[in-house]
Amino acid sequence: MTEQMSNLERQLIVCSLALEQIAHKIDTIDPKARPELETVTNLHMASRQSPYPQTKLQRFPVFDKFVSWEVPYPTYDPVLYTKPVDEYKESVQNLVDPDFIEITERLIMSSQSQAERVSLLSSTGFQVPMWNNSATYVINDTNVEVNRVSWITKDGMPIRYELDSSNMPINPMGRTGLRGRGKLRRWGPNHCVMLVVSRWKRFQSTSQSQQNFITVDGKKVLEVLVVLKRETGEITLPSGKEYGDISLYSAVCRKFLENIFESSNVELNNNMTEQQMVQVSSKNHSKHQSQI
Repeated sequence: MTEQMSNLERQLIVCSLALEQIAHKIDTIDPKARPELETVTNLHMASRQSPYPQTKLQRFPVFDKFVSWEVPYPTYDPVLYTKPVDEYKESVQNLVDPDFIEITERLIMSSQSQAERVSLLSSTGFQVPMWNNSATYVINDTNVEVNRVSWITKDGMPIRYELDSSNMPINPMGRTGLRGRGKLRRWGPNHCVMLVVSRWKRFQSTSQSQQNFITVDGKKVLEVLVVLKRETGEITLPSGKEYGDISLYSAVCRKFLENIFESSNVELNNNMTEQQMVQVSSKNHSKHQSQI
C-alpha cells in the first residue's frame, strides 16, 4: 500500500508539473488567454526542466509557488550533480572549478592534520572562491581573472547573491531542483549574453523621409538578426559566454563583433557603460554597414 501511495504521489506531481508547463506555453503564445491569473514576472522555467541537459537526471520537482527562496519548502531535497572536471575539453579543464562540495565533505570527514588538509587542497588545484567579487588567480603560471559578481542588478547595482549552509551560492532567481555546479564551469555566476537585434522590414528606398514599412495583414514585419553555426548548422541568436572580469555592456559589444563580423581578439574597454556600448555599436555599424 505504501509503495502504491508513493507511485500515485509521483504521478500526481508529474501531472501537476506538466499542467504548469502547458499553462506557461499558453502564456507564451497568447498572454491574454488566461486573464484571470496574475502574471508572475522573472519566474524561471527552463532551469526547472527535466532531465538536466546532457544527462538523465530528474530534478526535484519545484512548482511555481515554491520557486522563491522566501517561500518555505520543508520537503525540498534537490538532486546533487557536478560534472567531473575530466569530462570537459582538455583545453578548458584548468579553468573549471573543482567540486567544492566534495572537497568540503572530504575535509569534514578527514582526521588529517591541518598541514595534510592544506596539501590535499593544493593537490586538487583548490582556489578559495571570492563570492560576489572579482579576483585574479595564477593557474599554470598564467593570471586568470575570475568574476563572481552577478550581472543581475537592482537599483543600478549588482545584487549580492546569498550562500547556503555549506557556504555555496544559491541561485538568486530561486530554486531549480538541482544542487551543485551542474555542467557549468563555475560555481556562482556563469556570465552569458544573448543579443536580440531587430528592426521593422521596409521596402528599399533612397528617401530617408519615407516610412516604407512592409506589412502583412495590416501588421508590420519584424526582422531579427541571427547567425548560422557552421559546426552544427543551427540558426541562433548571437550569443556567447564570458568568464573574465568584464562588464555586461562590454560583453555585448564583444559577442556582437565576434558573432556577426567574426572579429577575433577584439580590443575593447572591459568596463563599458550602457552609453559607451551604444557609441561603439553605432561606430561599428557605420564601419561594417555594407556587410549587414
